[in-house]
Amino acid sequence: MLAAILGAYGPATGWMRRPALRVAAGFGSGMRMGDTCGAVTGAFMVLGLASCGESCGTARERQPACDAVVSFAAEFRRRHGTLACRDLLGVDVSTPRLAQR
Repeated sequence: MLAAILGAYGPATGWMRRPALRVAAGFGSGMRMGDTCGAVTGAFMVLGLASCGESCGTARERQPACDAVVSFAAEFRRRHGTLACRDLLGVDVSTPRLAQR
């Protein structure tokens, strides 16, 4: 899911589709552990790309991205009850059979 989010929205923030998909390749299924959903992680990455300019080296420069991530996570959690992939899907995706998808 992360690859889909970053691949779809990354280009609007200056990321080309192929590099975005490569960066996102290992994050699916809650980073293969059922933890934070790949769609949420992808949204965090896109929010960072959209909120930070070229200079994002200090805490102050990263603050808009941090604020956007906190806001997004709170709203996602309010709507879905969790950020965890295993809970959203209702299955433990960290099992070897499911993690390979």
